[in-house]
Amino acid sequence: MLSIYKFLGRRFLPGLLLISLLLMFPASVRIAHAEQIVAKHHLDCSTEFPCPKALKRRVDFWVEVFSRWDKNTAILHDNDEPWRVYQTIDGINACTEKGVRRERKRLQANLNALADQLKKDQPPSGRIQGHLAKQFDRLNSRIVYRAAKNIRCQLGVQDQFSGALGRFERYKGLVSGIIEDAGMPADLLYLPFVESSYRANAYSKVGAAGMWQIMPNTARSLGMELNAVLDERLDPEAATHGAMRYFKNAQKKLIPLAKEARPGISQAEINPFIVTSYNYGINGMRRAIKQIGPDFPRVLDEYKSAAFQVAVKNFYASFLAARHLARNPDAYFAKTTADSSLRYQTFVLPVPTSVERIKYQFALRESDIKPLNPALTRFAWNNWRLIPAGYRLHLPYRNHRWVAEIDKLKGLAPEPESKYKQVYRVRKGDSACAIANAFKVKCKELIAANQLGKRAVIRVGQKLDIPGRVPKPAVQTVAKKDKLIQTGAYIVKSGDTACGIATRYAVPCRELIRLNQLGRKAKIGVGQSLQIPGLSDTIARAGTQTKSLSYTVKRGDTVCEIARRYAVACATLTTRNQLGSKGVIQIGQVLTIYGRSGKASDNVSVSEYTVRSGDTACEIAERFDVPCASLIRTNRLGKRGQLAVGQKLKITSVVGLKAVNGDVSEQQKAWLNTVDTLPDMALGVTDGSVSLKALPDETLAH
Repeated sequence: MLSIYKFLGRRFLPGLLLISLLLMFPASVRIAHAEQIVAKHHLDCSTEFPCPKALKRRVDFWVEVFSRWDKNTAILHDNDEPWRVYQTIDGINACTEKGVRRERKRLQANLNALADQLKKDQPPSGRIQGHLAKQFDRLNSRIVYRAAKNIRCQLGVQDQFSGALGRFERYKGLVSGIIEDAGMPADLLYLPFVESSYRANAYSKVGAAGMWQIMPNTARSLGMELNAVLDERLDPEAATHGAMRYFKNAQKKLIPLAKEARPGISQAEINPFIVTSYNYGINGMRRAIKQIGPDFPRVLDEYKSAAFQVAVKNFYASFLAARHLARNPDAYFAKTTADSSLRYQTFVLPVPTSVERIKYQFALRESDIKPLNPALTRFAWNNWRLIPAGYRLHLPYRNHRWVAEIDKLKGLAPEPESKYKQVYRVRKGDSACAIANAFKVKCKELIAANQLGKRAVIRVGQKLDIPGRVPKPAVQTVAKKDKLIQTGAYIVKSGDTACGIATRYAVPCRELIRLNQLGRKAKIGVGQSLQIPGLSDTIARAGTQTKSLSYTVKRGDTVCEIARRYAVACATLTTRNQLGSKGVIQIGQVLTIYGRSGKASDNVSVSEYTVRSGDTACEIAERFDVPCASLIRTNRLGKRGQLAVGQKLKITSVVGLKAVNGDVSEQQKAWLNTVDTLPDMALGVTDGSVSLKALPDETLAH
């Protein structure tokens, strides 16, 4: 009987133990141990990109990550020697999950227990310690204690790499051709597997974009277009050209340095440094070579820097692994569906052109051309901006090569730039969100339009594109006698306040409260109709008595000076053009002059004066009854208003100014000093909250 129990125990007890272990974990999480030791792969490395013996196990690990484990498998391994894999956990979506943290702690405890055993000169005991001991080439307590503090989690990317092989078939002809034309090593073709899995529209958390994952500043330094309309990082052709320019620059700087340190070094021995510089930077690799020497395995083991961490140390090894798999896909992956190769015809735009015109002239839908032109941003696709001249437009491949359509497009008159386009030059004290607020656009939109990055860094003198279109005046229309007339009324929306509405229309808050009889607390309700002071009368006059004019802002103009020139109320001009409480205008901006008919010359008197000895700018201005600041700006006399004897001055004055404007208010005096740039604003944005430093005379209404 006893022998029967021994037989049953040997036969069934291991299975019962396994079942009990599996029940300890959720059905979606499975732990694996000894079978996860990284296999050795026969790497067919090239003469240009060698596989040093010291790197082979590191490359083996990345071959396994790319081809063996998928995105739902977490791999717990050593940070410095990644091929030392302790265990894997299935059913995981991220390395930060609770199950991974729990297993990391258990693994750390088991490694410490193994180190304790070794410290006592005792052999490993049990299955788990035996498995862990097999992972070490040298087994002593000091090494194992250190390993317990050096556990890292890596998710598998087998499914992602399999998809990349399909995209590779689409782009490899284009990319390899550009690499060959640039005279660079052909195997650089495999680097986008590591960077983006060959996704042309890939974005990283730190702002890198495109197939080659180029950062914004790097793109600009490589001569790539990066603005509101174009992001050439997303165009595989332009991005590959940019990447090759980078590698040429890296060769130019790293090869002489390496040969200076070791004259007999080969190009192949330097290439690992050049490839790694794509992740770490050229200057970082220069420091490593100077400190350690041009010995790549030694640099990985001995070079110390805060930024020289896991991603950098494994970049070249992962590149070699991707190269090996892409050259031998059938040995590691089931047959994948390859994307069709990329075919298009290129036409260089002779003049700025809208997407709408291109679609019409070529009889194409947006879906026909958008996938071929990923560099164009939504500002182009929404027809908010024209595609610039010189852009290489990609058209679907046709046998007739679009000859007739291209000739017809070239014969058309150039499209004018949108009259709503605005450009602002950054001044000292500006911030991105303060500028966006002044122009009544979303801060995120302005940051995206100008590719300012996560921190929205701007510099003095930088030109910013103001996104979107300038909104039309928000006036309500009502039916009267079968005709629509503008009433100048505003319908209250959720979140509105009386003073907020007043600020939006650049009118005094008290005046709006008085006109609408809102009482001391200025209570308003959603859906309530409010009359805007000055707007109703202006609209009525504009509709019945006079026509509207257009005026393009020039350098030195201010809102109230333009209003004086056309003999209209400054508040009316500001309100109807929605210029905000500060009356901000930009050079080239088109303003509508309400309440005037005819040309500016009908309301303006222009005369000439020759400067005499002893004259000053302000004395001349007083003599002709014009503002001194206006005379200085009109004649570009500089901040000090310097004059020269015999100099000809242009004197511009407005006929009937007092009859139209009456006394100049304090608010209008402030506008008279507002040049065509924003005032300095101490405004910061952090985590969605906004802090604004108030100026001495400002109130909450401001």
